[in-house]
Amino acid sequence: MSVRTHIPYVCLALFAVSYAGTAFASLPEVRAAALQNNCPPQKIEVISNSIGYGIPTVYRVECITPKTTASNQANSITIRCYQQLCVFAKRTQASRK
Repeated sequence: MSVRTHIPYVCLALFAVSYAGTAFASLPEVRAAALQNNCPPQKIEVISNSIGYGIPTVYRVECITPKTTASNQANSITIRCYQQLCVFAKRTQASRK
């Protein structure tokens, strides 16, 4: 067999290996980012999740707050995750039903 017949298989193998290493943030990374921002998580939910490279996944984390805090204080935070890097975005008031 000539080398030309192996080129598509080599390219396919390199393509598969290049995407095998990509991983995306999961709940432990979001939880760690929340704890770093002084927010012990009570509930974590996905707000925005899109397919594509470089598009962040956005989570809302409701914090456990002491009962002695003011009722108008922000009790949730928004966290953006780019692959495995999660960063604090903003503090928000969680909607109470």
